[in-house]
Amino acid sequence: MPSAAALLDRAADHLTRAADLTETTDPAFAGQIRLAAATLPSGTGDSDLVPAPSRYNSPAPFASTVDVAGLLERALDCLDQIPPLAGPADLQLCAWHLHELRRIATSGIAS
Repeated sequence: MPSAAALLDRAADHLTRAADLTETTDPAFAGQIRLAAATLPSGTGDSDLVPAPSRYNSPAPFASTVDVAGLLERALDCLDQIPPLAGPADLQLCAWHLHELRRIATSGIAS
């Protein structure tokens, strides 16, 4: 199982990608996603399973296989894998925030 730091990094990578995908259609929602990513402490983990955000400059390879709600779900899954005592003190609050962002993305409230 990956370390808590690696899972936090991976979750932040998913959130960065979700914000990038949303930026042109709903910049306000993208800002909310970026804010959620900023609340995650940066680990020194080995998050090599998800490409670094700098590799996301071209959305074409991901556009047909990944959507914003899916990326938010993946980020939430990463947080769910972290044991409560191994993560940051506000881990549950971060997970709740991601849950709400995913709910907004799937409900169609975000444009």
